[in-house]
Amino acid sequence: MATIKNKYYMTSDDLIASVKRRASIPSAQSMITDNEILEYANEEMLLNFIPLVLSQHEDYYLIREEIPLEANVIRYSIPYRAIGTKLREVAHKDTNGNLRAMYRRSIDEITDNFEARGGATYPDNFYIEGEEIVLDSSETHNMTGSLTVFYSLRPNSLVDVDRVGKITSIDTVTGIIVFDTFPENIAALSEIDFIKTKSPHRVLAFDKSVVAVNVGLKYIEVAPADIPTGLVVGDRIGLAGETDILNAPSDLHVMLAQMTAARVLESIGDSEGLQVADKKLAKMEKNASGLLMNRVTGSPVKAKARNGTIRRGNYRKGFNSTSN
Repeated sequence: MATIKNKYYMTSDDLIASVKRRASIPSAQSMITDNEILEYANEEMLLNFIPLVLSQHEDYYLIREEIPLEANVIRYSIPYRAIGTKLREVAHKDTNGNLRAMYRRSIDEITDNFEARGGATYPDNFYIEGEEIVLDSSETHNMTGSLTVFYSLRPNSLVDVDRVGKITSIDTVTGIIVFDTFPENIAALSEIDFIKTKSPHRVLAFDKSVVAVNVGLKYIEVAPADIPTGLVVGDRIGLAGETDILNAPSDLHVMLAQMTAARVLESIGDSEGLQVADKKLAKMEKNASGLLMNRVTGSPVKAKARNGTIRRGNYRKGFNSTSN
């Protein structure tokens, strides 16, 4: 297991080795391959690991994204990397950078009480239709600014370590980034993600384009503006949606290994080993819930009614909102 300043984490290779130890799978065997173990790990991450983290409602994967408003356009796609195609919040950002509250309406309200707002300068209501955010406005409008959407970013899939490059040099002027070993699956025009090596191993920026590559000199070139703030030597770059380190606090990596070990034991028909693994996993999940809850223990979140006068008043005051 690798270490950085006493913070432990697992690469995909470390996770495979841990799973084999937990399931008593010999290294030299034909029952299950390393790729199958990673496939099981990714399935367990989606089916059990991520739901457990999200169940604590502590916004571990929360990010914001700006969607520019376009004249006469009222439909905007929910970001495709949002977990469950689900949004945490939607707000309007004006051209001065001020956030203004927006409120979701039900489809019943839209069909019964639609009010055209063709002359509005900003949206104040929206509804969800399929995978789209639909502004409660006339098809003809001149609204400016952008939608600020908050959502939980889906963690990247675990892949072999040779598909991810570890950064040894960053030039923020030319956009040239050098690797210790070049990941040959990355080519010019590839879309890539920037991944923090230190816990919680979050995705710093995603879906950025590679301008050029030099395999011999082990570097890629990207637009300097695409290099995210906080990227440092030792961080990682992989194809969009890929990583060799689980995007979660290091403290939870062993739990995914245990989930995967139980899945492997189930697949090879080891019912006795599965029973033992499930018992240990249940204890891990209980401990993880205690670890994940109340991220700011001295200042718990105070709940307020979504449309209550106190919340609406504070929102307007805090974000310099005005009425339409």
